[in-house]
Amino acid sequence: MKRSVLFSIMAIAMAFSMVLSACTPAAPAATTAPGAPAAAGSGGVIKIATQSPLSGAMSAVGADIKNGASLGIDQLSGPLTSMGFTVQIASFDDQGDPNTGVANAKTIVADPAILCIVGHYNSGVQIPSSEVYHSAGLANVSPANTNPKVTDRGYLEVNRIVGRDDIQGSVGATFVNGMGVKTAYVLNDKTTYGQGIATLNTRMPMSAASASVIPRSSSAWRTSR
Repeated sequence: MKRSVLFSIMAIAMAFSMVLSACTPAAPAATTAPGAPAAAGSGGVIKIATQSPLSGAMSAVGADIKNGASLGIDQLSGPLTSMGFTVQIASFDDQGDPNTGVANAKTIVADPAILCIVGHYNSGVQIPSSEVYHSAGLANVSPANTNPKVTDRGYLEVNRIVGRDDIQGSVGATFVNGMGVKTAYVLNDKTTYGQGIATLNTRMPMSAASASVIPRSSSAWRTSR
């Protein structure tokens, strides 16, 4: 199974735990007056939204996120359907663009049937879009974003299931130190993701006294012994 699909299913699992907590009805009273409103589990539509790039160069990964969420709903929606709810996916194409992501986020929070959003793929889209989710109090589970700012803001609605850039930097240091590397060239593609992880990787500690980490602007790793 592709990693992006697996991460999306994990994100849906976390989303369902939040939705179930919100939808589980309280213990019924001993008697119910005739004509009283129906209990919370009497039915209705619950939507789980996704935001990922479904068009453009990153559409393959974006489709994996959407498909993983759809599979997660198929596999995990049983407790909600047994309570009388219909669970649907509402997928949005953020195009890997912050402005599109924010515009979609405003549409998402305006729909009262949407109780959670799984997204995004790009940290540069996730960070501004999650400001909208935070303002509306909408649960957001990120299946892919690694920028520390995603969760460093302390928003209770925003969660992630993947390691942060600063963790990846320390793992990179462990790897190159184990190889006896003396010079590591940290290359990035100048995207929000690339620059963020490159900055944290240039701070990684090298074990050899003469070792150094040199930032470069490109799209691949190079090392010299």
